[in-house]
Amino acid sequence: MKTYDIVFLHPPRTFESFWPRLKRTISRRLGFEREVIKPQYCQIPMGVVSLAASLDKEGYETKIFNLGLEQKVNPLFSLSRYIKSINARIFAIDLQWFVHSASALKVAEVCKREHPNSLTVLGGMTATWFHRQIMERCPFIDVIVRGEAEYSMLHLVEFYVKKQRMDSVKGITYRQNGKIKETPQGEILSNLDSIDPCRLDLIDKFDKYLRCDIIDCGEEKTNFFWIPIARGCIYNCAHCGGGQYSYSLLTGRKKIALRSPEKVVYDIQLLREKGIRRVHLSHDPEIGGEKYYLDLLEKIKGAGADLSIYVEIFRLPVKGFIEKITKTFSEVIMAISPETFSEDVRQFIGRWFSNNDFFKSLNLLKRKNVKAQVWFTIGLPGETLDLRWFESFKDFCEEIVKQEAYIIPPLTYTIDPNCLMAIESEKYGVRPLLKTFEDYKRICLSNKPLDWVGHETLTASREKIAAFTLYAYDYVTRLQRII
Repeated sequence: MKTYDIVFLHPPRTFESFWPRLKRTISRRLGFEREVIKPQYCQIPMGVVSLAASLDKEGYETKIFNLGLEQKVNPLFSLSRYIKSINARIFAIDLQWFVHSASALKVAEVCKREHPNSLTVLGGMTATWFHRQIMERCPFIDVIVRGEAEYSMLHLVEFYVKKQRMDSVKGITYRQNGKIKETPQGEILSNLDSIDPCRLDLIDKFDKYLRCDIIDCGEEKTNFFWIPIARGCIYNCAHCGGGQYSYSLLTGRKKIALRSPEKVVYDIQLLREKGIRRVHLSHDPEIGGEKYYLDLLEKIKGAGADLSIYVEIFRLPVKGFIEKITKTFSEVIMAISPETFSEDVRQFIGRWFSNNDFFKSLNLLKRKNVKAQVWFTIGLPGETLDLRWFESFKDFCEEIVKQEAYIIPPLTYTIDPNCLMAIESEKYGVRPLLKTFEDYKRICLSNKPLDWVGHETLTASREKIAAFTLYAYDYVTRLQRII
């Protein structure tokens, strides 16, 4: 049996035994499932691939295993048996998104039980935010790597393999002689040109992984892959844990880091050679400024001629960007998030554009044959959720579909623990209901929408937010079926 120096394990949101999983699948396909199913989040954080690639480059035997995918392809999947079959000096489990709070700990516990002499490591933004709470409650976790991990992870592996003391490794929380210790914040990259984010060969069953989306594993018709073009953000949306201030609390990053156009072109060409049909960009290229996105799209031209591109726009796309990107790729899918029909609420949470400008953008996207996706968040501060609100929401949605845009049926919004709405709750008139790691861990095991509502506002209770999210979900689903 092969022994790895380090393996990266990506958990699904939940682990299920065979019969409950089969029952859920049948119910969904027959239309009997009334509850809005929470996604399994089978997509691996982009940084994991880069970390594995950097360690492989240094000569360490490494591999990435997607446990959600393994659970999907093997009806008799057993986490204990699977972990037992892998030999590694270090087991690194990502806890980037809070939806994995319960499953990541379960994986770590099984790793320590089956391989007591191996190092169990947790990393990612949720692990960073709650690092003390996790270490205090979970003796089976040896180390948490905090923030962006390029330097910290490499040093940790090097020191562990050489059996050196860990107190010289920056950016970690670890155990020593029964005590929990922290080292100073780790270093971060000034740009992203040194990373290698497209090492598909390091992902086990990568051909199947390329068809994983956030809902389930291996069911996408078109294979696709996410590539990082930036880190950090220049905006401070109140409901987002990845905004400039919120992200800086986790990583110390004060300004964005970009990947050069030349490197992005290299990534796209590499993915094309691997048969990838659609590329997803991590960031809106416009945050790099006009010079950056024009240079980027000009250099991609030709390399992306027969590819589909997916990009999430952080505000509204400017005309020049739309015209340039539609000449670069064969298909453009553009996600825009007005979040709400209310201009006042949108402005309050930090998104500064009017409904008039929003519909002008949708109309331009329609004329340029861009497939627009529109996202909403229900339960924002300042929203009064009542019949009048719902009628306005429906009117707004009807105008959107007239522009041939697709509305993503709203799922329950769960407040990020480090977003401005949570850490400056009085300013935004919000009462956070999820405050500790145990709170987030608990909800991850539930499929009930009410359990996932993590806040109340001055104008909306937890129950109202859950109810109106379901009303909105059902209405949007019916509206788009009719059309």
